Amino acid sequence: MGATRQFLKCAVTAACLALPAGVLADEGTLDRLFDRLQDADPNSAEAIENEIWAEWSRSGSPAMDLLLERGREALDAGAAQEAIGHFSALIDHAPGFAEGYNARAMAFYRISMYGPALEDIRMTLAL
Repeated sequence: MGATRQFLKCAVTAACLALPAGVLADEGTLDRLFDRLQDADPNSAEAIENEIWAEWSRSGSPAMDLLLERGREALDAGAAQEAIGHFSALIDHAPGFAEGYNARAMAFYRISMYGPALEDIRMTLAL
């Protein structure tokens, strides 16, 4: 498993464990997805994981969702600095949206900026 994927899995696991009850907008949907994931076979686990990410990626604002999408596209294209710009704009406009910090942490991590990455993970967990 690559270092980035391992970092992401650790961050997601930590975020799940740290969230107090009732924080998530659609907690029932996420609970059902996590229950399904727990018993999933390898063929269906990835699809369920994608559904979980889709739930976490909904900010409630189409404009903020677009910034998240553009940042992710930039990160996937290897343009971490551009991704950081999109994620920073998202955080500026929606400071209570945890996934903005989580995504920016991944971008910082990709360019070996571990201090800012850890700070953003701290904010993700706090939210």
